[in-house]
Amino acid sequence: MQKKIALIWPNHHRKSTNPLTPLWALSLGTYLKEKIPDIKIHILDGQIISSGVILKKISQFKPDIVGISLSYCYYKKALMFAKKAKSLGAKVVFGGNYAAATKKEILQNRGPYSNDYCVDAVIQRDGEKSFYEYVVGKQSNRINNLVYQTKRGIKENPIELLDLDSLPILDRNLLNLEYYLEGQRRFRKGVLGERKIRRLNFYFEKGCWWREKTGGCIFCSSIETPLRLRNPKIFAKEINDLVFKYNIDHIKIDGEDFLADEQWFKNFVKFYQPYLIKYNSAKFMPFLSFSTRADRITDDNIKMFKKINVRSIFIGFESGDQECLVAIKKGISLATIKKTISLLNKYQIWLTGSFIFGLPGETSKAIQRTLSLIKKISLLDCTLRISFQMFTPLPGSLSWQMFIKKTGSKYVGKDLIDWNEARKDWLRYFCHLDYQDIIKAEGEFKQLARQQDKIRFFLIDEIKF
Repeated sequence: MQKKIALIWPNHHRKSTNPLTPLWALSLGTYLKEKIPDIKIHILDGQIISSGVILKKISQFKPDIVGISLSYCYYKKALMFAKKAKSLGAKVVFGGNYAAATKKEILQNRGPYSNDYCVDAVIQRDGEKSFYEYVVGKQSNRINNLVYQTKRGIKENPIELLDLDSLPILDRNLLNLEYYLEGQRRFRKGVLGERKIRRLNFYFEKGCWWREKTGGCIFCSSIETPLRLRNPKIFAKEINDLVFKYNIDHIKIDGEDFLADEQWFKNFVKFYQPYLIKYNSAKFMPFLSFSTRADRITDDNIKMFKKINVRSIFIGFESGDQECLVAIKKGISLATIKKTISLLNKYQIWLTGSFIFGLPGETSKAIQRTLSLIKKISLLDCTLRISFQMFTPLPGSLSWQMFIKKTGSKYVGKDLIDWNEARKDWLRYFCHLDYQDIIKAEGEFKQLARQQDKIRFFLIDEIKF
């Protein structure tokens, strides 16, 4: 009998945003299709369709197994989809960083022997092989990376990390890519002119070099270590193949730090450059964007950026206060941040910068230093977007360990958390601030947004009082 699988990405349904393809779902779906060619797979993406439509499609499709990737901010929505699927008799498996960090709490509260049964298992770390084995009915105790509940308690199987180059190239036909490509906004004048662009995202790694080396920034909830990288030659070819197939303008490279391994990056530049000759002869030159750390930006690296047409870079600056940068274990100084901003502006590489409000030990003066830096960045020609968000102590992060020690039993054992309340508690215990400081900082940020209409400003995770 042909099995039916639904892969669900609970997310904001906002038609004005630029959706990115859910790479995790494509990877799971591609692996399943390669192993079981006649399997039927539906990817239900909350960026593209509303929650109501997803619920309707679950009812119509009646999947045998549902896989849902969790994020802390969409967890309540994920439970709604899980309960709907379970009411139709489906098996439900959770994955993603939030699932891995709260696996025991999820199964205690939502597992087969709980009072709110809607989840059968959690898969942590690499899910391709584990999910396939679950789908074909392999015994739970023999599936690596699987966490599940029995009458005797929660069982956690050994971790197995896959060689990324052993995984098949993503089958983009599992999605209707035009939903993603047609929905792209007009890009800022000076990058590709005032016209709509076609953007597609790619992944090149799993893991974080900084977390592997030091334990990571205190706010990071990703448990992925060690750093694993795909073969740069294969990665470059995949990009080239899809650029021509789908007429792509913007190559968005997902991942923590595209420059984490210097030799890998140099090899990628070497393998990707010949494709640029083809693009140039076709009078078609897609540009790249990626994320990295502020201390990776050097004159030598920028020369390589120019070779492969890098136009835009995302960097998490987090703060304009040196003491706050030390407190979050970022490993980057304020002087380095300012030098990086100056270099990107000098070479006219578009900058997307992010900042966090509510860092450990933060004071009203520290906030003003951050807002002062944001204002300076907003006046530069190279600035494309600035985001400002509230600090959230997430399970799996060092800050969560600090948070639990201070708050006692309040959040222990919970999988469904009021994050607005958690942010308030974090401020109460770890910052030298009051509500007026918060309101003032948010107001100043919004004022900057009104003054600088050429830059996109985003205020994320406001605390509601």
